[in-house]
Amino acid sequence: STLFDSSIEESFAEAFTALANSQGVDGWKLEREPEPLLLEQSIFIPDFAFTRGQRRIYVEILGFWTSSYRERKIAKLQQLSGRNDLLLAIPVEAKEVFASIAPYYPIVIYDGQLSVTDILQTLRSHYDDFAERLAAIDVTAVRELVTKKGLVPESACYEILRCYRRSELQRAAERVVNDEIIF
Repeated sequence: STLFDSSIEESFAEAFTALANSQGVDGWKLEREPEPLLLEQSIFIPDFAFTRGQRRIYVEILGFWTSSYRERKIAKLQQLSGRNDLLLAIPVEAKEVFASIAPYYPIVIYDGQLSVTDILQTLRSHYDDFAERLAAIDVTAVRELVTKKGLVPESACYEILRCYRRSELQRAAERVVNDEIIF
């Protein structure tokens, strides 16, 4: 959907798209208003979903609108508290209002506009899967590919070594390097 519930959501989506165009989103894809999450007697539609590989993380940008909005939102989020795939963005002025649900979710506090880099940092710190990606590298196949091609451009190494950031690339390459292959 190109319609947004707030200017905060719209600005966030635009900033994400700009950062994605410069390869700065660690491989995450952003989806607006993904599938609903089922509750006991209703549904919860998160504002966004981030997807990378098999991992899907939902993001809800909370507001400070009315007391009935806040009560409904808190009640729904309490029902979802057992999930480990939901991240909340809370405006600084509503931090205390949503304090009862804060222990159950990764939280990004924002003032005015929600920062894409703050969300990405929270995704890194709570949902880092680098160890699994590193373990999934087929070292023999990568070495054969490098031997066959002779030179693999750094840009192609990201996919081959299952990396999203340059710091990951260096660590992944260490698994492949031997007497015949250098990075």
